[in-house]
Amino acid sequence: MELPDDAELIGRAEGYVWVIASCDGHPVALCDHRVLVYESEQPDCLAENVTGMVALPDGRLAVGYERGRLEFLDVSSGHEEPAEHVWGGIRDLAVDSTGQFIAASVDSGDLTVWRDGRRLWVAEGPTHMGIYSIAIGTDGRVYTGGGRDRSIAVWDLLTGEHIGRVDTPGRDIYPLIVSRDAHHWLSWNDLVGWVLWHSGVPTWLDRGVGTALETLDGKSVLVANDRYLIRYDWSGEHLGQTPLARHCPAMAWAPGGELWLAASALEPTRSYDIWRVDWDRLPDRV
Repeated sequence: MELPDDAELIGRAEGYVWVIASCDGHPVALCDHRVLVYESEQPDCLAENVTGMVALPDGRLAVGYERGRLEFLDVSSGHEEPAEHVWGGIRDLAVDSTGQFIAASVDSGDLTVWRDGRRLWVAEGPTHMGIYSIAIGTDGRVYTGGGRDRSIAVWDLLTGEHIGRVDTPGRDIYPLIVSRDAHHWLSWNDLVGWVLWHSGVPTWLDRGVGTALETLDGKSVLVANDRYLIRYDWSGEHLGQTPLARHCPAMAWAPGGELWLAASALEPTRSYDIWRVDWDRLPDRV
């Protein structure tokens, strides 16, 4: 990977990294159903059999398990606080900006929303023929990306009312990102790659496979594929790119505006290095 000389290698994950989060000043990775905390180069395993993870505004983690258990984990103490149980394995998690609401997709096809740890509503499935991705917008809506039914659906966060859906050109939609003003969506699917949506109208961006992250100012989005780290504004304009010669499946903002990156290691195969990168020093300044 072409990174600045002062990019810091934090550690290695032996397996595929699905999610990176920033908790208590440290990167936390969801790697092959394990929650790994990188306080040193050798990570500590905080939890196992985990299928979904998201960082909360108060510094804790919300983690979902294969058997439908949702727990809130304190990274520094390891204390676990259970939430109300659901049936089926949790696949993806999203949290609103206040940390009060958490939404989860369940492998049965259900969509579940908790409020302060208690189930608020369940949309019984299969809502999408499987939900692959989920996001909560600042507009009080839940957005879900489907599997075989090739659609993005919209739900009312408080009531669970199904508001509508938009058909997509491909299936297996993951990830799904909603802009800070909730006017735009960014999704990936298996047929055309990255798609930017505005008022239900798609703009095709890039076919590469990777991950995406909204910038700290909320005005643009970073898209990582196997070749580049690309920045687009939310209208779809290409703002710049920097070489990225390895697969990057997960990114998160670190304290101080730096980036945590998971990037495929050269050896051994199927391992990923966790890097801390100074955003302002990236080559070509995406």
